[in-house]
Amino acid sequence: MKSAFHLDAGRKFFGVPALKTIIDTLAEADIDFFQLYLTDNQGFRFALDDMMMTTPYGTYDLSAVPGDGYCEGPKGPCGSNKFHTQADMDEILAYGKEKGVNIIPCVNIPGHMGCVLEKFPHLRYRNSRSSVNMMDPEGMAFALGLLEKYADYFASRGCTHMSFGADEFANDIHPGYPDLIEMGFEKIYHDGDMKYFVELFNAAAKIICDRNMVPLAFHDGVYYRNDLKYGKMDTRVQLCYWSNGWDTYVTATADFLREQGFPMVNSAGRIYCGMGVKDWQKCADRAAAFDPHIFEKDVYVADPEAAMLCFWSDCAFLDGQDDGVTAAGNVAVVLRTFGEIMKKY
Repeated sequence: MKSAFHLDAGRKFFGVPALKTIIDTLAEADIDFFQLYLTDNQGFRFALDDMMMTTPYGTYDLSAVPGDGYCEGPKGPCGSNKFHTQADMDEILAYGKEKGVNIIPCVNIPGHMGCVLEKFPHLRYRNSRSSVNMMDPEGMAFALGLLEKYADYFASRGCTHMSFGADEFANDIHPGYPDLIEMGFEKIYHDGDMKYFVELFNAAAKIICDRNMVPLAFHDGVYYRNDLKYGKMDTRVQLCYWSNGWDTYVTATADFLREQGFPMVNSAGRIYCGMGVKDWQKCADRAAAFDPHIFEKDVYVADPEAAMLCFWSDCAFLDGQDDGVTAAGNVAVVLRTFGEIMKKY
């Protein structure tokens, strides 16, 4: 079974040295994939040489987007306002290839787009600062155009996989956020608007597949509430399954999604680590007891595609503005433990 590590390098800027340190650790631990999460509300960390984007609805100058975004409740950006250039990313991808670590870039749509939408507020979903209005044709085209622009670059550099995120759409729409949360997927499911997410999901998968890469996404909105009524979804997407949800967020179960034909990646929330995640240093102990066949709520899946350990930078400022050097060192023990466990499978 394949193993992967997901790094939240959107909220916190991780410089080239820190990323190379992590790649070295992954290579030593025999972890196959490195999912590099580059965009979130708190930061957009990679600028292409050409940041102009054209859709049927207009031309957009994205050059002011990269850098820090905004503080979302306790989840603050690192304060560096830094981002990678195309030359930086070329160096990172080449180093991963040299070390035998396959890098999976992640550009998140339609949620977690807040840093981008600060510059294009007319494209926001109603009452949300974080998510694009995919019910509006311009908003849909904008999100897919952004993904396509970055997919072109990563495909041209030989990447074999790419994630479009797809999690936690409009999780900030409740007026009491962040203390009271109404999740957008619950709303659009009941409003009859889930069909727009199905359209976006399938279009995003096609963009990535058409460039000979394997698409990945988090599972949140996929057949929400184990309901197939909004239309068939592209099962070429490897689903990173992290949570069974809660009372007002009823995601499909892992076994149901596998029955529909999706390759499943066990990215269980119970082994999350990272800045702002309580007692994350103990994640090595939790990883040591991890069985990649056991998904959240003890749901058993016989044939997972992979398992993925996730490091989230919820409070990206905690280690100061050190470009991720401290975090890259601290996570090493967790990665080595995870690598040893995954060798058994």
